Amino acid sequence: MFAWDWTLRLGLFAVVATFTPGPNALLLLSVAARFGLRPAVPAAVGVAVGIPSVIVVVGAGLGGAFAALPWLRVALHVLATVYIGWLGWQILRMGSPGDPAQQAARPVSAWQAAALQWVNPKVWTMAVGAVGAYGVDGGPVVGALSVGAVFAVVCVPAVGAWTLFGSGIRHWLTSPGRLLVFKVGMGAALAVSIALTWVA
Repeated sequence: MFAWDWTLRLGLFAVVATFTPGPNALLLLSVAARFGLRPAVPAAVGVAVGIPSVIVVVGAGLGGAFAALPWLRVALHVLATVYIGWLGWQILRMGSPGDPAQQAARPVSAWQAAALQWVNPKVWTMAVGAVGAYGVDGGPVVGALSVGAVFAVVCVPAVGAWTLFGSGIRHWLTSPGRLLVFKVGMGAALAVSIALTWVA
């Protein structure tokens, strides 16, 4: 019998984890706002694939090694800080849509977005939490694949929503003043993300 209760509870957890703001939301929002919807699709696909892949690997055994070796946690925090700093630099370089200087820039690719999930502290936290709370009988691999499958389904509308939101505000950023407000707001959000990385 299909475990509807388990799926519903895990699905709600995944919705909260993926729809709430974090580094991925900021990444997709900024890429779509800067380049438009179509160029942002590869980044969205990379995030949607990368999140479940981290969950599967963490659930299959890497999560235990992560908990047992404190230096791995420190290394993750350092890499996450570098990642978030890089994202902040991309936002700082952002010009108004239609600016000729934007033509030389390139959006984040699918493989880059997927690889970034491995240093995303929010993804690691939700992977460990989801596998620990919602793992199923049948061994760690089966449990990891089950949890990863639910996240794979939920990730699609989550990354789609943030990408569409970024594309939707693109026209709003044609004003230098509004673009500055956007950059300041995103910068503040990134600063909070960095702080949370080190206190997590």
